[in-house]
Amino acid sequence: MARIITLLSDLGTRDGTVARIKAAITNRMPHAVVSDICHHVPRHNRRETAYLLADSCYSYPDGTIHLVFTGMFMDKENPPALLLATHRGHYFILPDNGIVSAIPPEFAPSDAQLIARFSSPYNSDTWLQEAINAIDAIETGKTGSYPVVVPYILPPLPAPQVTPVGIACRILRRDRYNNLVLDLRKEDFEKHTNGRPFRIRTFRSGMISTISRHYSDVPRDAPLCRFNKLGFLEIAVNHGAATELFGIDASDAGELDYHTIRISY
Repeated sequence: MARIITLLSDLGTRDGTVARIKAAITNRMPHAVVSDICHHVPRHNRRETAYLLADSCYSYPDGTIHLVFTGMFMDKENPPALLLATHRGHYFILPDNGIVSAIPPEFAPSDAQLIARFSSPYNSDTWLQEAINAIDAIETGKTGSYPVVVPYILPPLPAPQVTPVGIACRILRRDRYNNLVLDLRKEDFEKHTNGRPFRIRTFRSGMISTISRHYSDVPRDAPLCRFNKLGFLEIAVNHGAATELFGIDASDAGELDYHTIRISY
């Protein structure tokens, strides 16, 4: 069976960089199947990259190689090393800039190996060549020569603020439908609410007070909350935009940092 190689990056698709990456891979491995996860991660956003990896990578079969380019130019004077990590039969080739540490624990690789370190100046061709060499090592079973390393760990985000009357949550990400994913997972929601009724007040559409399973559980244009595939609480609108519920400018990704969503009980 042909090897599947996925690509995930913050490189965008307005120039030929991603095309050159694909060409370099297929020139070396003509029978590889190259699959795009996303190339529009906000610039250098390692946490969103980690989220997208957890959300998508295990939908591919065992043996898939996930090649990640996010943040490889975030510090040109001290470029991040290139790592190889494995989990559940999957391979991850990615920069040592904290992405591994931001993946939810049950989806994250537990160990990592050093493929290469880089010195400045360097460019995407240098990085890509080492990544392709690592793909060759996986194909030939020669990854044992890479030393084991401890990946860089991102500083943890503040946890949701829990009080006797509710939970104050941060917005973890906004998806392409302008649904809002909160930094609260199902097990923590259930622990803190402890079976009590809850409510989420919106600015424009009243209260949300039940957990839905599907967007269609509520009428068109009505708000809802649900736990997504990764177990995070998500606020959405059936055929609408959750950003509008809270007066968030969907065109400004940075504005998410200034909003807190409160769950009262």
